[in-house]
Amino acid sequence: MSQPSGGSIVSGSPPTVTYDATYDIYYLNLYYDEKTTDGKVIIQHLDKNNNSLDGIAGLHDREQSLKEHQSYSFSHSIPDSGSGYTYSGYRKSLSGVPPSSGAITAGEYDLGTYTSASFPNPVYLNYYYDVDPTETAGEINIRHMVREGSTGTYSLAKQQTIPIAALPNSSSYSYDSSYGNFQGSNLSYVAYSNTVTTKTSQSVSLTSTLSKAYVTFFYEKPLSFTGDFDILPDTLPYKASFTLHPKNFQLKGCTYISHHFKIERNGSWTGDPVNGQTTDSTYTFGNYPWVIGVGIHSVSMQIVTSCGTSDWIGPKPLTVTGPTVNNPPTFQIGFVNPSQPKIPLHQVVEGTVLDLIYINDPTVPTPNDPDGDDLYFMGFDYSAGSAFVQSIPSKSIEYVNGQHNLTMDSLGFQNICGQMRDEFGATATACTYIEVVPKNPVPVIDCPPSVIANHPISSGAIGSARSYSPISYLKIDHSRDEWTNKQSSYPNPGTTDITVQVSLSVYDENGLKSLAPATCTIIVKPDLPPVAKLVVPPLSVRGTLLDLLNKSTSPDADAIVTAEYRYKYDANNNGFADDAWKSAAGTLTKLQFTPTKVGNYLFYLKVTEEYGQWDDTNSDSPSALTLNVVNNAPEVSFDLEGNNPQPDLDPYTRIQAEEMINWPIYVPGTNNLVYNNTNLWRTSAGSLISGEGRNFGQQYDEAYTYNVMRFSRTLESYQAYPLTNNGFGSNELNPWRSTLQSNVVANVLNKKGDGLLTWYYNPPKIRSTKKLLFYDYHNTTSSYNSTTGHTTYYYDDEFIALDPQKLSPVKDVIGDWGSVSQAYTKGDPNAYVVTNSSFGPRSVDFLYEGTMKKNIQVIVTSLPDYELADHYLYIKRYWSYGNGQNLSDIGVFDARTGQELSSTFANPTIDLGQQNTNIWNMDFCGVQGTSVILCNTVSNGNERHYKLTRDMALIELPTWTAPAPVNPNIKTMDNPQYTSLASMTDAAGNTYRYEAYYNQTYNSGYYDLNVAKYNADYTLAWRQYIGDSIRNDAAVQGQQISTTPQNSFMSAYAYPEIKSGFYFNPAKNELYARVYYDHTRPGDVLPLMYERVYVLHTGTGAIKRKADSLNGDDMGMYHYGGSDFGAYTQFSTDFSGNLAPKSRLSQTADGYRTSLDRTNGATCDAGGGTMYSTYGHSKIFDAAGNTAGSVLTGCNYSPSPIYGAYYMDGVYVSLSQGRPTTSSDSGTYSNTMSLTVSVGPPTTNPLIVKPFTSGQFYSPFSLSDAEAKFNFKLDDADYDNEWLGYSFRMKDRQNGYALETDAKKIELVKYVAGARTVIATQDYPLLSQKTYAVKLRASGSHLAVFLDNTPIFEADDGTYASGRFGYFSNKAFVTFSGLAYKPMTSNDAWSDQYAIWDAGSATAEVKYDNIVFSDPENDPPAGGVYDWTVQHTARFIHNQGVSALNGKTFHDAQLKFDKVGDYVVSLKAKDDPHPDYLAPDNTFDEYRKDSNTFTKKITVHRRPIAKFALASDAAHKLQWTDYSYDPDRYFSGTDYSTEATGIDYKATKGILQKRFYYVTPSGAYKEAKLTAPQEVGTYEIGLAVKDEYGAWSDWYVTMLPVTDLAPPNNPPVPGFTSNRVNTFRGVPVTFDSTAHDIEDGDRTKLPHEYYISNETAGGTETFASDSRTNWTKSFSSVGTFDVRQVVSDSDGATAEFGLQVNILNQKPTAAITVPESTDQANPTKTIVLRPDFNWNYWDADGDNQTQFQMKIYKYGGVLLHDSGIKTSGAVDWVPGADLPEHVNMYVVVRVFDGYDWSDYSDPHYFYIETNRPPTADFDWSPKPVYEGDIVKIAQTIDDPDKDPLSVQYVVKDPNGVETAFTYTLNSPYAPSGPSFKGTRVGAYSVRLTVSDGKAPPVATTKNVIVLPLAVNGQVKHTDLWNERRIESNLKSSGDPEQPRGYNVFWAGERFLLRAATTDTVTTTDAVEVTATMNGKTATLTPTDASRTSWSGEMWEETFEKLPDGPLTFGFKATYSNGTVKTATVTVVISGNVQQTVGVHRRD
Repeated sequence: MSQPSGGSIVSGSPPTVTYDATYDIYYLNLYYDEKTTDGKVIIQHLDKNNNSLDGIAGLHDREQSLKEHQSYSFSHSIPDSGSGYTYSGYRKSLSGVPPSSGAITAGEYDLGTYTSASFPNPVYLNYYYDVDPTETAGEINIRHMVREGSTGTYSLAKQQTIPIAALPNSSSYSYDSSYGNFQGSNLSYVAYSNTVTTKTSQSVSLTSTLSKAYVTFFYEKPLSFTGDFDILPDTLPYKASFTLHPKNFQLKGCTYISHHFKIERNGSWTGDPVNGQTTDSTYTFGNYPWVIGVGIHSVSMQIVTSCGTSDWIGPKPLTVTGPTVNNPPTFQIGFVNPSQPKIPLHQVVEGTVLDLIYINDPTVPTPNDPDGDDLYFMGFDYSAGSAFVQSIPSKSIEYVNGQHNLTMDSLGFQNICGQMRDEFGATATACTYIEVVPKNPVPVIDCPPSVIANHPISSGAIGSARSYSPISYLKIDHSRDEWTNKQSSYPNPGTTDITVQVSLSVYDENGLKSLAPATCTIIVKPDLPPVAKLVVPPLSVRGTLLDLLNKSTSPDADAIVTAEYRYKYDANNNGFADDAWKSAAGTLTKLQFTPTKVGNYLFYLKVTEEYGQWDDTNSDSPSALTLNVVNNAPEVSFDLEGNNPQPDLDPYTRIQAEEMINWPIYVPGTNNLVYNNTNLWRTSAGSLISGEGRNFGQQYDEAYTYNVMRFSRTLESYQAYPLTNNGFGSNELNPWRSTLQSNVVANVLNKKGDGLLTWYYNPPKIRSTKKLLFYDYHNTTSSYNSTTGHTTYYYDDEFIALDPQKLSPVKDVIGDWGSVSQAYTKGDPNAYVVTNSSFGPRSVDFLYEGTMKKNIQVIVTSLPDYELADHYLYIKRYWSYGNGQNLSDIGVFDARTGQELSSTFANPTIDLGQQNTNIWNMDFCGVQGTSVILCNTVSNGNERHYKLTRDMALIELPTWTAPAPVNPNIKTMDNPQYTSLASMTDAAGNTYRYEAYYNQTYNSGYYDLNVAKYNADYTLAWRQYIGDSIRNDAAVQGQQISTTPQNSFMSAYAYPEIKSGFYFNPAKNELYARVYYDHTRPGDVLPLMYERVYVLHTGTGAIKRKADSLNGDDMGMYHYGGSDFGAYTQFSTDFSGNLAPKSRLSQTADGYRTSLDRTNGATCDAGGGTMYSTYGHSKIFDAAGNTAGSVLTGCNYSPSPIYGAYYMDGVYVSLSQGRPTTSSDSGTYSNTMSLTVSVGPPTTNPLIVKPFTSGQFYSPFSLSDAEAKFNFKLDDADYDNEWLGYSFRMKDRQNGYALETDAKKIELVKYVAGARTVIATQDYPLLSQKTYAVKLRASGSHLAVFLDNTPIFEADDGTYASGRFGYFSNKAFVTFSGLAYKPMTSNDAWSDQYAIWDAGSATAEVKYDNIVFSDPENDPPAGGVYDWTVQHTARFIHNQGVSALNGKTFHDAQLKFDKVGDYVVSLKAKDDPHPDYLAPDNTFDEYRKDSNTFTKKITVHRRPIAKFALASDAAHKLQWTDYSYDPDRYFSGTDYSTEATGIDYKATKGILQKRFYYVTPSGAYKEAKLTAPQEVGTYEIGLAVKDEYGAWSDWYVTMLPVTDLAPPNNPPVPGFTSNRVNTFRGVPVTFDSTAHDIEDGDRTKLPHEYYISNETAGGTETFASDSRTNWTKSFSSVGTFDVRQVVSDSDGATAEFGLQVNILNQKPTAAITVPESTDQANPTKTIVLRPDFNWNYWDADGDNQTQFQMKIYKYGGVLLHDSGIKTSGAVDWVPGADLPEHVNMYVVVRVFDGYDWSDYSDPHYFYIETNRPPTADFDWSPKPVYEGDIVKIAQTIDDPDKDPLSVQYVVKDPNGVETAFTYTLNSPYAPSGPSFKGTRVGAYSVRLTVSDGKAPPVATTKNVIVLPLAVNGQVKHTDLWNERRIESNLKSSGDPEQPRGYNVFWAGERFLLRAATTDTVTTTDAVEVTATMNGKTATLTPTDASRTSWSGEMWEETFEKLPDGPLTFGFKATYSNGTVKTATVTVVISGNVQQTVGVHRRD
């Protein structure tokens, strides 16, 4: 007996067993349900009549698990909008049964905390909904009535009401078979009817008059009847008989017909009908049902009556015992490839040869017997299979393990089973299947799951690319694809989804067509209108730019293409009815609106989709579309100052050089700013230092080497960019004067002066000053040591400074043997030459990789480059040291003398071991004034820039980095490189560059071609992309985009220009940027090259215009550049920006133009000065275009100069070919160059521009009557004859006064409209390097000038009373000091704290400044009224009482206060926000707001009084008696103030400080107290005293005649220290006196007084201590405290000393707590768009937080949001605007404690994801799935945010054909998914994709295996006829199976028919099996409950006449899912029953 393993579980108690010794082990399995503490809540939705609303109005019933100790609350589901239902409330039940009565509770149900003890039963929660009459126009009522049996009474099963939102309405409703068998229906528009009609559905039409309908469906269910049966016995040994005995039938009035039994065990057998309610069914071993075997069986009974068929009764167990232990074998069979016999196949191509075998694989293992018994393969059951299966024996070769060499020539699925038994008869069956597919290709369609009606479908969206041939090596010929219904768009005129089907047939490359087309179903969704939504902020204020967001959406994702905005303004504050709509311009995303008036605005939006559908906001609530513009309250403030005149002590104000250099600097006499302040001036040691005054940029010769190969021939030569940059950009504008006639011309000679200097490889770099011309020459030679194999290089580097005034013509010198050399006729013109030999070995220190190397001996090896920056020459040098080690430096030289001044070796911070700062890696890239710019291209392609100053400071400038690629092709390049193609620098130092990406691997032109502008400080100004606009222009589709023609296709046939560049028009702020591109015109085979010129605005980079040769534009005034593709530039420019249609005309500063164009007067006809020199002329034209002269140029071997320009006044430099052209088969070479200099007298006419000036400083404020002092120095007084000076009282740049000098004379001049008038002049030669002091006084019309304190001029001129001021210089190399000035005005001073009461007027004068009525919207004060209120508190001794102004309010500010004391003045006002309804109109009065009340306090007090008396003692020393006092504080020794201020007024008399002076008889002024007169005569002695409020008395002066001298007395030496200078509040500070006196002794001998005042806060000075040693004080407030010590000696001499103590605030700190993350790789996630950020605050001083500021950044430091400074002690903050989602951000905060801001906190990182992704899973039923089953998807889909979800299922069948199901779900999400029919055997791939439109879609894929169904047939003998067969064989052969095999029959035998169908263990089973033979059909009967075993028989008398031979039976099985399977069995007829002895017919 084996353990039970199947069947049904029997409920109830275990059976009682009596052991009968027939078995050893009795197995009893007891089954239990798992015990759980989980509970559940069952949620149902019903209407008020308890009718279910499940599935109606978006409501779905559901169950929810309850977990122990968790809290639960529930919310009702919201019905679909427009459904007509509204929520009423709920009922609950805790008893385990649904609630059916009781009150409905409103609101939501809160269950609380679940425990199984508290909730032992399921919780029922019913939600109730009522019809909403406000949304319901009609209703349809439906009920379902059910009766039991045909005579039963109908009762209500379900009733529901469906609200109808709008009428008329037409709907159709059908019956629901789940209620029973449909009987009929009816429809009424009055009430429910009981009439039964036969209609299966009812069509309902509602109208306004018939608004209600009543539909009834009727059903019938069979009567319930039952019975019972016994199994006798219920336990028996195998082969024993048993009986099934029916009993106890209860038929309830039905008529009994029959009953039958079902037995199940590893299959199901159903018996034939049995007649008779008491008829037993007995089974002996001979007629055992086929399922009977050893084990437990389940037996059931079913009764058939006139009322129908009962359910199965039972089951009951039947136990069959057998051998103790005998398990059947296990094995596998399969169709296999002969070479891989262990791998079963399930699909092959027709014609493949396979073996059908049982699998022999020990690793599985198969075959296998659990008991180790011997196994016997019983063969395959061919008879149950198809015709192909039945033919397998005849088509293959039989082997021990099966059939071999089987050709698979029948298409379709083939199923076959085999059997194997063990030696004890336990049999096992194994089955397999295979699909034979044809050789035809398989079409596969890709198509979108859904489209929108009439929307174009993108090409390729419906495709056949995944079609394939089952023959792996064949491809699909897609050119022959046959499509049906493949459209570019599909219509759908309705409002619901429809479907269309597309089909496809394909051909393989051999022309074989697919058997059947593939199909694809596309859902065509209707084109739904958009949903208009405008988000209007409810409140705002005027002048605020508001974003009214267009949040309109398209339900079907159509593009919204237009948005129409309108608004109304409630102009009369009475509603919108009388206001008109106004149009507003907005974008698709928003309307930007700035309200200008207070009040209400109503907005309107209409949106239209791309296909015409539209919606507007008319249906929205007006309140949601209304903006209320409120008024901000105004603020008032004022400054209150009292007149507090003070003595004029030292009123000079000083302006530092560092401040002045940032003033505007103009070209003198003009309104034109100089190009760059810092290029003209630098500051050093407090002075302004100018250079040569070069108000233009660097001058470049721009010569280059041309080397291009065409057709294996190279052209190599020197060329020069035609638009020379002479300092004003690429335009040939020149800063120098021309000459009209050259006096001298010469080709320059080598440094020996004996031969012409020729450049072979690189052209010279040419630079100049006003005096010298610079150029360089480099020559490298080498020697090779054949022994060592080493080559040694020798460098000859020269930097020549040529003085053109010393230049003379070159002559030929004939030497020995006829040799010819050259020499200057008048000697060497070079001022100096710097060469390698100029530098000997030296010892240097330098930093290398962080280590300072000391005393390193270095030797110069080469000088690769130089640059000139103003009058400094910078030379780069290479040095060697040690064992072949190298390093580099840059030396700086005085360009005037060649003297070396310094080197980068002098800067110990430059690390020569670091890549970025290694001078070796740096090149000269530009100049800034006297500094050079170095550049270093690091490995990552970024360009680093450094400024090297004359003082060798190395300052890093911004790095130029490549922008992110824009063109997507860049990302696919093998090796993209970002590069600069050309650059240009303008006069201000701005750089313009072509930049682009290119592919280093191969030439494909340039991508992202752009022009970038970099400011003079090397920051990026703008970038304009110009290349890809040509490439992307649909009409052009330009290719090979470049800045020169060399990449063009046509350039392959010519020598193209290779130098790119710009044309720059500074006067018009225009930059020409050219682009060459290829374009193939329609009809052309080859592309042609075209040129487009962009004209860019230099300030913004904006494209002003374009010219394009493809468009036929005239390029004459746009083309610039070389001559191979278009002529040289056909235009030239003047300084006004005008273009003239002539080429190569360079305008100089004098207005003349010099031509370098052969067609415009440039010739080579001037002859030669030497054997190897040829010169020419370049014409010079005046402003009218007339020839004015010519300049000599170098031609040599060129047809005209390659390059030419002025480099000094009258000095013209040209470059030309230096040697004859050489040619060879491989090319033409002319790459030699000569430099020619010609000199002539410069022109003298007025300049049209001022290129040389350091400019006029223009102060930002004016002075009128003032005294100014400054110093100046000339570095070289004779360098030029220009002027410098100081301008003052400048009305503007053309009007004012100036003090000027040209170093020969000094003049005071006046300018009127630019015309210069000399007021006074004085010859005064100035010396170089001497500093001169200037003092200039301007008071009224009187002007006085002092030089070195010597009066130079005094003059009167009243033209200008005030104006701006500043230095100017046109002269080179000037130094100015800082400027000191003081107003020459009265000494009235105004104090914001105090006013002095004047005894004469008996008032104190006050004034009000900056009276501000500040309204955020600039509203006026209502009625123009201000309210001023005065409050007065009397104070001080002997005061005058309370002011008459006290407590009064005025509309005008009070300017005089009449009494001493404290005055508080307050100001308040109200605004008037509506300009059309100003006060007193009150239409908009509700919008008016009061201002703040602003107060100021001022103290009115009396001035202190100074008074003293002097006397002489015996030693003639002065004795002082001081009577000074403060009348507010002291009257006498008994009458003084006792106010608690900390000052002892009795002791001090209110006097806190004294100031003394005396003037000696000789006139010396001394600021000291006179105690011991040292001169005889009359002294003037003065004393002034100061009170606690800082008011000084008038000087009290006395004249003292002195006749006798006193012994000298040294005043005391004051001094003290403090142990803390910077400390904090509450910390004791000890002050220790260091005072002493030469005569009196140490500090203890001197009286001390200490006073303290808070300089930061202002206020009074207080007496602190009189200690003579040390004393201690703790400070309680923050600020800078002045501590003043006064010491006196015994003679009364006093001295003061002061220190400052800084009482610092300890900065607070803040630490963010929310968000928590400090790891930027793991930011905190937050789910709200405006998170609440939190921080902790801490302050060491205990100060509270008073302000904070929080900033939010995107990763990378991009500021997203700034709170601004918030006045609050809160430690949290919520942003006022939404932050972006899915962006990594961080937040920092700083806090303010009332004194200082903290540092920003450490960042905390976060990101926002308000959306949470959905979850998705699914399952299916039935399981398993068999072919033909309907697969139903059950889905588990949810979204935490309850978003609408897009759901798509894609089902791919085993052939790869996909079907898509797409729909949208709303919460709660439906649990059921789509269904599909598994028509093919194999794996169906089901992919579920769910998206909420925000998070990435969620996808899951599962395979659904569809198993095959089959039928196997057998034709058998009856037992008797089989015995006869055996007997016959034994008689004939002795072998029971020969010669008549089992398949041989006698004609006339009864054929017993047996069939086996697939046991699915699902609801799918065989419902009918038939067998057909010769047109006769027999229906087989199932013999088991599972309907897998079938039996029947076939016999007729005519069968005796069957002829001998094969006889075929066809078996056909029909399954419940509609699948039909067939099989054939062939037997053999041999002989007739009459030939045998005995005939049986019934066995």
